Formats: sequence, C-alpha cells, structure tokens
Amino acid sequence: MKRNKYTTVLLFILMTILGCSESLEDTYKKYTGDGEIRYLGQCSNLSVKPGWKRLIVKWTNNVDPNVAYVKVVWSKDDQTNECVLEKGVAEYDITNLEEDGNYEISVYGVDKDGNKSIVNTVYGRPYTEYHEEVMAFTRLISRHFFVKNRVILTFSGWDVNLKSAVLKYTKINGDEGSVEFGDWLVMSGFTRFIVPDDVDTSKPVVLYRTGSLPGCDDIIEFEPYVLEHKIMFEADMKQELKRQYGFDENIPEDWVNEVEELELDWNFGSLEDLLNFPNLKKLILGKNRYLLDENAANDAEHGQSKLYDEIASYDNMNWTALTFSQFVLQTLNELNGLVVERYNKHYQTLKKASYIIEKGETVEPDLPYIDLKNYVFSVYPEDKDGYNSNVNYLTDGDVNTFWQPLQLNSYTTYEMILDVAEVRHLTGLKFVQRIYPGGDNQIMIAPSSIRINVSKDQINWENATYVEENNVGNSSGEITLIPFVSGGKDARYVRLQVNTATYYGFYNTSFAEIGLY
Repeated sequence: MKRNKYTTVLLFILMTILGCSESLEDTYKKYTGDGEIRYLGQCSNLSVKPGWKRLIVKWTNNVDPNVAYVKVVWSKDDQTNECVLEKGVAEYDITNLEEDGNYEISVYGVDKDGNKSIVNTVYGRPYTEYHEEVMAFTRLISRHFFVKNRVILTFSGWDVNLKSAVLKYTKINGDEGSVEFGDWLVMSGFTRFIVPDDVDTSKPVVLYRTGSLPGCDDIIEFEPYVLEHKIMFEADMKQELKRQYGFDENIPEDWVNEVEELELDWNFGSLEDLLNFPNLKKLILGKNRYLLDENAANDAEHGQSKLYDEIASYDNMNWTALTFSQFVLQTLNELNGLVVERYNKHYQTLKKASYIIEKGETVEPDLPYIDLKNYVFSVYPEDKDGYNSNVNYLTDGDVNTFWQPLQLNSYTTYEMILDVAEVRHLTGLKFVQRIYPGGDNQIMIAPSSIRINVSKDQINWENATYVEENNVGNSSGEITLIPFVSGGKDARYVRLQVNTATYYGFYNTSFAEIGLY
C-alpha cells in the first residue's frame, strides 16, 4: 500500500515536468534570438613577407560555399585601411607603406549578408628607409679622401646582397663622370681605388646602390650616399697628433689643409690617414728615435717602428701589388710630389722606392740640459731588505749605469719624484734605456711608455705633455726626447710613473738615465 503511494507521487511529478518543459532546441533558440549561429569557414596558414615599402600577405581559403568575398584589413597606430577581394583570392600585396613599423594585418571571409568568419591576424614590418637593416646596408666605400682634384676610395668588401654600385661625379671640365663597381673588386684584390678622372670636388660625388635584403625579393634602390668633405682620423693617428700638437677630438681642418711636413716615429696600423693631408709634401720617419747601441737598429722587435697593414692592395693605375701604406705614399708622391725620409731601419714593410730617401743613423740634438748630479729621485715602492736599486744612477749623467729594483711577484707601478730645489722652466725630458748585451732577454723589462707630471708645490700636479702615456723607444740604449706642452712648464717637482713588465713569471723594470731641458 505504501509502495503504491510513492509510485503515484513519482508519476505525478514526471507528468508535471513534461507538461511544463520545452525542447532543448527551443530553449537554445530562446536565448540566441534567431537561433543557432553558424560561423563562416576561417582562412588558415596566414603569413606575411616583407618587401620594399610593401607587405605580401598569403593565406589558404576555406572551402565554405557561403563565403562571398575576402577582406584584408591592415592598421598601424590609429590608421586603418582595408581591401575587399574576390572569393578564392589567396594573396594580397599591401603597397605604399611609407611609414616604418609593425603593421597588424587581418584576413577573414564575408558572406552575402555581411557576416564575417573568425578573424585571423598576423604582424609584419616592411622595409623602408628607416629600417635598421636598410640603414646598415653596406655602403661599399668605407673611407674616402679628396686630394687635389682626385678622389681616393677605400672599400669594405663586396657584399653578396649588393647588386650594383655606381659612383657619379662631375669632371673638372664639366662633363658627367661615373665608375661602376662590381664583385671584381674582391676577385682582383682591390681595396683601394683612385677615381681615374680629375673631379670637380666642389660638386657632389655620389654613390648609387641597388641590392636585396634577407627574406625580401625586391631589388631595392638605396638612398644615394654622398661623399662628404669631412676629415676623419683613425685612433692611432689621432693620438699621435694629440701627442705632437695637443689636438683633442676635433682636429682643425684649416690646419690639416696647410700641413706640408710631418714626422712619425711610432707604430701605426697603416699610413692611410696621410691622405687627409692634401698638401703633404714631406714625411720624416723615425728621426726622433736615437740609439746609443749601434746594434739596436737591427733589432726588428724593439729597434724598428712598424706598420701593420692587413693585406696587400693594388694600385689601379698600374696593377702593382702594394701594402696600404705604400699605396698611400705612392699616391701622394704622384699627386703631390711627396718625398719620404727614413732613418735607420724603421717601417721595413715599405719597399724601396724613388721617393723614399734612406737617411741612415739619427743624430741627437744638442739641448740645454740641467745638471742633475746633485739631485736624486725618491721612489715608491722603496727598496726593501737592504737592497740598493741605485736610483741615484738615473741622474749621474752616465748612460752606462742604470736603476733596477728587485723583481716582484705582481704587476706594479713605480712612482718616482725628482725635486730640483727651485721652480725652473722645463721644456722637455730625456729618457734613456739601459744598454743590454746582445741576446740578453732582459730587454723585455725595458719600459715602452711613461707618465710625466710636474708641480710647483708637490700638491697640485699637471700633465707635462699633451698625453697621459708617453711612448719611449725600448731598444737597447735608446734615447727618447719627450717635449712638454708648447711653451713648456714651470715646475720644481717632476713625477714619473713607470710600469713593470713580465719577465719569466716575475715583474720588473729598469732604465739608465733621466735628463731635463
């Protein structure tokens, strides 16, 4: 009886639910307005490829028959553009993209009622003048020089992406001139080139280039490169001009144009910077390296200044193999009548030539030296354990005696101060290396540079020269004269700083004499 009661209740509840409910489909329609949404087929495999001021967009269309056409929309910042394409089109070229930057690109299908498929989006950046890869594209010409009515070029090497390069200019007679370059530059070994015509350098000299970039099928006409009348120096030549003349970063162009004679004594990467001096007529090499030891001139490592030209070049006038430096000297000789005077055996990579005059040994000039025999340097670190480094030998006037501290276990800078009793007018310092017997490996400890400061009160110190590090020749018995700044310095105290050099796992230094004039 109880079971029948429960059964009756359950049947009643079930009939109530069935009578009040609606179908699942009716429920779905109730909440979706007009019924089930059917999305159009979405395109796939969307990709974008950069071109010159354009983007090439590709995709795969869906086979949905309801797609009536395809729409492409691209935007950047607040600017939006779009294009409607026929059904089945699967590629579009977005052109006239003058502005650099990333563009958002959307592609979707649209049916006859304007309903859209799910949007597919990709980002792309076209190549423009402001793209870093365009701006960094090879200019081919790494340096250029204007000497008289000639233009001299140095090349950085032919880039495989460079298609053409043409230099255009105006000849001195008013006609247009041009030189077309190609990968023959690499094949022939050319790295330096003289434009064969007399050029009116008051008018533009321009390089025109075409080429391609990674992932870009377009041949690009790059911005014309105008060769400016701007003087640029490499670091080693800038340092040398500062040492001799006190020029900092900006070397006066008027001065450069007036220079007719230069003296060089130290190592250089190459003499290419001499092409910056359009009126250079005389170059003196190694004149200021004076030798006490007659054998020092034959010491290729220590007694000869060097040029470090990387590879051979070719003179496009006569196809003779030349180093970069020799190319420069020969060119200046042909254009300016340059004469080179070479002392001892410096810069041996320069081949003998009619314009190179061998001057032999150098002769030390007679200068008004101060007698320093009554003065002795104080040295820090001081001698230890009763050892005598003989610092008094530095001012005894005898080049055969020398100062030599104990060898050390670590790199050290010695600070040496000389008090000459009163303020004197000083115009330079003489530094003399000790004489090493032939084959003595101890020459390794000879200093190659020193620092020189002066003071009136031993409180306020000034650089005595235009540079902090002063080169000194480090061959056996070599004398280096170091001029102070123009006009000299008034000082009572002279301070030298000398660094130790490595010697078979230890550190040491030594030299023979100091003079003041």
